Amino acid sequence: VVLPVSQRQKVHPNGTLEVHEVSREADSGQYTCVAIAGENTARANLQVNVMVPPKIDERIFSLGAAFPAKSRARIMCVVEKGDLPLAFSWAHDGRPIIHGPSISVRSLDEYTSVLLFTSLHEEDGGRYTCTATNAVASSSKDINLVVKVAPSWKLEPEDSSVVVGSDVVVGCVAHGSPTPTITWRRAEGGVSRQYLPVEDLGDNVNVAVNSSLLIMAIQRDQGGEFLCSASNGVGSDLSKSVRVTVKVPPHFEEHEENVTVTAGRRARLECEAQGDLPITAIWSSGHPPNRIPTSDLSKGRLTIKETVIGDDDSSPSSPSASSLSGGNSLKDSNEEGFRSILSINTKSRHDSKVFYCLASNVYGNDTKKINLIVQEVPGTPGSPRVVDSGSRIVNITWSHPSHDGNSPISIYRILIINSTDSWMNVGRIKTMEVSRPFAQITGLTPAHSYLVRVVGVNSVGASPPSPQVSVSTAHEPPTDHVTNVRLIPISSTSLRVTWQPPDGIRSQRASLGYYVGYKITNSSDPFRYQTIEPSAAVQYRPEATLKSLQKFTSYVVTVQAFNSAGAGPRTPPVLATTEEDVPSIAPRDLQCSSLSSTSLLVRWTSPPLAALNGILQGYKIIYRPVHPTRFFHPDDVSEKMTAALSTTLMGLGRYTNYSITVAAYTRRGNGVRSDPIYCITEEDVPGPVESVKALSVDSQSILVAWRPPKSPNGVITKYTIHLDHPEQQVSPSSWGGSKGGSWSYPGSRSVSGSSWDGPRGASPDSDGRSWVVSGSERQYLVANLAPATTFGFSVRAATLVGEGPSGTRVTQRPRPDAPAAIASFSDRTIAIWGEELKMACRVVGNPTPARTWTYNGKVITSAINRLKEYPDGSLLIKDVKAIDAGNYTCTAANVHGSDSITYVVTVQVPPSPPLVYVSDVTATTLTVRWRTTDAGGAPIMGYYLYEKREFGEWRRVEVPADADSYTLTGLQCGTRYQVYVSAYNHVGVSQPSESIPSKTLGSEPIVPAQSSLLRVNVTSIALNLAAWLDGGCPITSMGYGT
Repeated sequence: VVLPVSQRQKVHPNGTLEVHEVSREADSGQYTCVAIAGENTARANLQVNVMVPPKIDERIFSLGAAFPAKSRARIMCVVEKGDLPLAFSWAHDGRPIIHGPSISVRSLDEYTSVLLFTSLHEEDGGRYTCTATNAVASSSKDINLVVKVAPSWKLEPEDSSVVVGSDVVVGCVAHGSPTPTITWRRAEGGVSRQYLPVEDLGDNVNVAVNSSLLIMAIQRDQGGEFLCSASNGVGSDLSKSVRVTVKVPPHFEEHEENVTVTAGRRARLECEAQGDLPITAIWSSGHPPNRIPTSDLSKGRLTIKETVIGDDDSSPSSPSASSLSGGNSLKDSNEEGFRSILSINTKSRHDSKVFYCLASNVYGNDTKKINLIVQEVPGTPGSPRVVDSGSRIVNITWSHPSHDGNSPISIYRILIINSTDSWMNVGRIKTMEVSRPFAQITGLTPAHSYLVRVVGVNSVGASPPSPQVSVSTAHEPPTDHVTNVRLIPISSTSLRVTWQPPDGIRSQRASLGYYVGYKITNSSDPFRYQTIEPSAAVQYRPEATLKSLQKFTSYVVTVQAFNSAGAGPRTPPVLATTEEDVPSIAPRDLQCSSLSSTSLLVRWTSPPLAALNGILQGYKIIYRPVHPTRFFHPDDVSEKMTAALSTTLMGLGRYTNYSITVAAYTRRGNGVRSDPIYCITEEDVPGPVESVKALSVDSQSILVAWRPPKSPNGVITKYTIHLDHPEQQVSPSSWGGSKGGSWSYPGSRSVSGSSWDGPRGASPDSDGRSWVVSGSERQYLVANLAPATTFGFSVRAATLVGEGPSGTRVTQRPRPDAPAAIASFSDRTIAIWGEELKMACRVVGNPTPARTWTYNGKVITSAINRLKEYPDGSLLIKDVKAIDAGNYTCTAANVHGSDSITYVVTVQVPPSPPLVYVSDVTATTLTVRWRTTDAGGAPIMGYYLYEKREFGEWRRVEVPADADSYTLTGLQCGTRYQVYVSAYNHVGVSQPSESIPSKTLGSEPIVPAQSSLLRVNVTSIALNLAAWLDGGCPITSMGYGT
């Protein structure tokens, strides 16, 4: 049969036969494929056998099975269709089953497989799969096996202890099959208690998804016994009772309290806390809180008593040191409260403070703040002040006390007595009370004095009384003149005036003041007046001191009494003369000239007669040498006294600059010095050269070096080098004979690696053993000497006057192996701030020495910008600063030896600003004093004193270096001035000192009372111009109008 014969069959173009829905009956048999190509054909046969796949009987292999644990069970797998042979396999939850003691597989026949369980366990539950396989296919079916297991604890609930307010989680997890249902209940009631759902406890109680009991922010009444039950219908229910204990930390019902007590009484501070015992209390005070000192307890000033609430009869805790460091605690009990009482013996309001009680137990703590307010009487009111007064009333006011004693002041009590009474006489004290710090005192007696003081009163009591104030009522003007006027000279510019009060008004002496008029005798100037205000001292011993008077001058004085009602009559004039004083102007036209190297002639002219201020006794010449680099010392100052207008100063230093000032003197002492002048004594022969070195350069040369004389006594013009070895004649060929040329060796030899640039034009004397060099030279090279021969050298200095003595003789011999040596000398060097300093270090030796500079022991490198080392060995410091002071050492060394020199450098800077103050003031003078704290390392050469009156121009005065004060004269009376001082040395001028304000004595004229100025009758008005008070300054003019 040619295919296809039905829709199940399909032949593809490529010759493939496809058969759908194959059946054994229709499709089994032999199939032939024929291929035809033209006349040719080909065929092939294929036998097809159709087989049936296995099919498991679902009626027997049910969808599920359930068995109790530990029971026997079997599962059957039957194939209802399918060609043999069949193969069976079993899987548990997808994993092949492994035979064991409790599980096995058996075949009942070739169509049936049985899975046997001898004892079921919980882990045997799950999905079981039976697979049947034949030659063509496999078939599988699943069955769910459920093993029923009674509940058991996976997380057994436990008792719990928590702090109130905390979150509580009590776990309760049960295991079983089916999964057990968890329920929570709480026990209520006593013996016949019952369990109620936990949800009834409040919104904060819940059962979590994992069956745990969850109580958020547990309250104290939510603790107790809880029952957790687990049930799944298999066996008996599982349950357990647990206890949740709620622990309570201490807490206070009120966290702040005020306690008020009167000073001197015992304060009781209670700290009552609720919570679980034991509770510990710790007391502290202040801000930040500090524990109460143990010493306060040991002294008994503070005591602490602690009890359980409801047990007040308990003994107080011992106030020991441990009570404060660790706190007090009572024995553990079931009580729920604790009380700590801090008792304090108060002394004053200063005991007021904030106390803190910290109550704590193992579960937490709480703090109570107690404000202790200690009350006492108020502080002392301020001194009463008279606002206004009349003949019978006085208005006073005063300031509130510094404190009210921590209790408001309710009233002020004013106490009044006569000025002659005592406060001890209580019966004489009058009182009045007011509510404000102001009072009008009435009912007083005219022309009378009273004492008044005030006390403040609060709830505790009265304060100490205020300072007393004297008040006076109005009185009448005096009618009698004062008596017994006396004048006593007390200085060159002042007179003391004493007198007795008028006889007719002794009862009003305390209210009297006085006008003291004075002027130069026989002067046409008006009187100047000094006012003596009324006071208790004036009442019994009236006197006045007239100041700023002219020195050694006769004055006429008159006195008149006055009170608030007017002035009385003047006394007859009384005469007196002020005392002598020192001259106020220096001698003038000071000149000086040199007479010799040790003497100077000084001339001057006398000060004006009016400036002598006494009888001239003579003149004092003060002179001292001036050294630009040496500090001023008092021992340097010399003095000479003479009555003439010239003098010769003898025994002076040779060629020395002197500072000379001259002062006139009277019996009272030396007057103002003149400005210094400067003179130099004449030149003389110099002293010996200070130091000489002779240094071997090579086998035929020696370098001679020296330092100038310590006492040059003039300008050094030349040096003479002497060679004193008799066996060696120095060849003239060693001279530097080339005009203006440098020293040279035959064949241009070099010294220490550099051409010698020593003295030029030096000439030997007739024997060839001496050489002369200019006064600026410090070294000389002697060449062509006999090798290994010792020579002696000495050097002399000369000025225009002549040659000085020979210096120290030194010896040396030329050596080919010349050790390192330094031709320069160690020295103490002064550097000027801001300038350059160059320190020489010329070295010789063979071979050429190595040279090193150090500063205070540390090697100087080229990295220091301001320091530069030159090829000749000199060290240059640019822009010298104060930090450059110290020791600079140059060291030279070669294989034959070493040498070193040290420069001790001091840096001089401008002085620091002086400290200035005004020590004395008169109407026309200011005496200014100062002190210099730092001279800048150089002698102070003088001071610039600057003064300027208000709205005026600055004026400068030069003051000598040895002065520490200066009196500015000719100033305007009663005028404000500014002064400052600058010091200077040869480096520069200091910064100005602080500007000091001052004021000369005196004021503008004082307006007199109308009753003392005017004398009025029916036809005229008389003006008493003498009643005007000049305020200490002369009245220059007066004017009037109608």
